[in-house]
Amino acid sequence: QSKGGKSSPKGKFKTKENAECTWAVTDTNAAAVHVECKHGDSKFWCEFSGDPSTCAQYAANQKSYWKQVSRSLRKQKQICQDPKSVLKSKVCRKGPRSAHLKLTHSSLLTAVGPAEGTIHHAKEVVQTPAAASVTEKKLEHSRQDCVEDIDYIDQKKVAEEYCPESLLSFCNFFITMVQDKKC
Repeated sequence: QSKGGKSSPKGKFKTKENAECTWAVTDTNAAAVHVECKHGDSKFWCEFSGDPSTCAQYAANQKSYWKQVSRSLRKQKQICQDPKSVLKSKVCRKGPRSAHLKLTHSSLLTAVGPAEGTIHHAKEVVQTPAAASVTEKKLEHSRQDCVEDIDYIDQKKVAEEYCPESLLSFCNFFITMVQDKKC
């Protein structure tokens, strides 16, 4: 249960799989919720992040918001294991998607990005840069008469324009995979 006063919201809960967990808000500005669990001899952790301040009702009902987030944590199936996990609250259900807390880090999920346990919310699985460059080299050798597509976009410019700085290399790679040379 969340505590009153100015202290950061925190609490304890037991999962459906009988893991004993604690949660605490580590950053109230960016709303990062850190969850630590024990299940037998194993320990694991994960973090959910979002920006509830983008939801107009959050300011008036912070206590209710965190109570509902706490309930959402208890209802999670296999906590920290699903990269698509989202903690929602009824207070902000009509608010923007950014107000919901998404799973962003987990000790149970393999690393995808530069930070260990970081989860990228990509819609499709992309091959590693090493595999992509090998494929490109094979294409170059097999076809010497390659003609560049007129509509080919500059991936770096698009990545810089639409992606946060921390994800630039991932975005650039993803754009390259989606729109490669037509040869």
